[in-house]
Amino acid sequence: MSTLKVDNIRHNSATSDAITTSSDGTCTANLTSINGGSGFSRRNVVINGGMQIYQRGDVTGATSHTYGGPDRFRVARSGAGTFSQKSVGVTGAFGIQRALRIDCTTQSGSLAAGAFQIIQHKIEGFNAQRFEKGYPTAKQFALSFYAYSEKGGTYTVALEDANNSRYVSASYTVTASTWQKHEVIFPADTTGKLDNDNGESLNIEWWLAAGTNYSSGTFSTSWASSVTANKVHPSQVNMGESQNNNFYLANVQLEVGSVCTPFEWKSFTEDLTDCQRYYRRWQAASSGFVGNGTPGLARMNTGNFFDATSLASGAVLDADDAMVSRTLSPPMRTKPTVSINNAQLGTRVTLHNSATTIQQNRCSADILSLHIDNGGGMTAGDIAHLILVDDTSYLIADAEL
Repeated sequence: MSTLKVDNIRHNSATSDAITTSSDGTCTANLTSINGGSGFSRRNVVINGGMQIYQRGDVTGATSHTYGGPDRFRVARSGAGTFSQKSVGVTGAFGIQRALRIDCTTQSGSLAAGAFQIIQHKIEGFNAQRFEKGYPTAKQFALSFYAYSEKGGTYTVALEDANNSRYVSASYTVTASTWQKHEVIFPADTTGKLDNDNGESLNIEWWLAAGTNYSSGTFSTSWASSVTANKVHPSQVNMGESQNNNFYLANVQLEVGSVCTPFEWKSFTEDLTDCQRYYRRWQAASSGFVGNGTPGLARMNTGNFFDATSLASGAVLDADDAMVSRTLSPPMRTKPTVSINNAQLGTRVTLHNSATTIQQNRCSADILSLHIDNGGGMTAGDIAHLILVDDTSYLIADAEL
């Protein structure tokens, strides 16, 4: 038996070591694949990076900040045109299944100095601690994603430390009408610890358009205090200059390290559970609503409320008030904002067919609890059920960042 004693192992064409050995008999290895890419798990901090979950459905005619299309991806915009944002199927490109599509429906023309359009993914503090940002042991950020656009040219992608107002940017080049994988290694940052809580801490930002307010300074590729003029590359394209332009984003991954590994596919159930921490929608199954991950519930279709799925149940307080609740599993990030449309109360065998409003939101992160008011006719002490009346009915619980 023989022993090979070396300090490092490196390919003869590489610029860095693949394996570094230590005197205690251990080693550090830069691995990009185990068993074809399936050997790494739980490394991607992006939720719904495969764009499989889209509970809200499509958004059209958007001119301001909004979530829509794939869950957990928000578009911030001002004065950069009018757009739709959707989750769309993709075939024949790198195994991508779905993508976020931003479609210019009304072109912007020349941009005002303060105009912008940015795709954002917000990461809460609990999920960002692995980067050890702000500590002497801070780790690098390895970001990978696929992009496609009819508008080729230079684009900007960035990380924002929302807790300490710090920012770092990078540029990448899109070849027109071509799917490409982009990999960016952002440096470690030993300044500014990320809050270890359920608030917004780390943001990924893909710039699609930017006025001169954001690109007139010195483009910063190192972590620094956030300066508006230094955020965007001076050659950043304006994706909204033509109605012929679309931008597609897919298979987004952010992980610790100096190399990007293959995209981590998660099960549909895992993606949905992660997304439901931030947003949940209950919708009639027959409504024609285009969404994925939204529970398709039975609405009333026989004239009897008990033939419909009960959204929440409880007790009648008086003639026109009831308290109803249900467990939220998984628990949401924080107490959600709740909205309902055309959901009504039923007791015994009677549907109380009158306008229903939320009088008080008494929810917590893990309990949906609502004080419901309607037009009256109920009897105190009866069991009450909140149900979907028709295809326009829905209930939304929103705890997004």
